[in-house]
Amino acid sequence: FGLFDGRGYDFVPNYVNDTLEENLKLELRRIRQGEDFSTALRRAFLSTNRDLSLQPVDNIQRGSTACLLYLVENQLLVANVGDTMAV
Repeated sequence: FGLFDGRGYDFVPNYVNDTLEENLKLELRRIRQGEDFSTALRRAFLSTNRDLSLQPVDNIQRGSTACLLYLVENQLLVANVGDTMAV
């Protein structure tokens, strides 16, 4: 589950919502020995950010905060980027 906030602009949070999940799935398949979920998530965010930088968006509309919840068996993992956080 993810929550993305573009501070009044729709394009970036919608783009992240539409692409981050697939980037995370790809990175989870690429996990190497000694790496964990946080490594895959970091790479997924970086990939999404790189892809987003190639999109034709006005600079004023760039940016989004994110809060993610990821359930693995009986463990809930929570991550955030920016000032959107789960409490």
